[in-house]
Amino acid sequence: MNNIKVTFSMVGEEGKISFEKLEGISNEKLRNKLNDQLTSWEYSLREAALIHYLTQEIGKEEAQKFKVAFVHKPPK
Repeated sequence: MNNIKVTFSMVGEEGKISFEKLEGISNEKLRNKLNDQLTSWEYSLREAALIHYLTQEIGKEEAQKFKVAFVHKPPK
């Protein structure tokens, strides 16, 4: 399989920045904020995927009886 290289670009107060990894962002505050937003987005996608799976497996009416939530716990 071929390697895929993804570059992200953001336009902010400091101008346009591009990076391939979060570690490529020198501004720590921005890097942490973006990391938090990406983590939140990841959990939203996981929740949506699980709800979709439940709906397909047990039907919409039964799936609506469940509350799906992922909780992020920082490593100890």
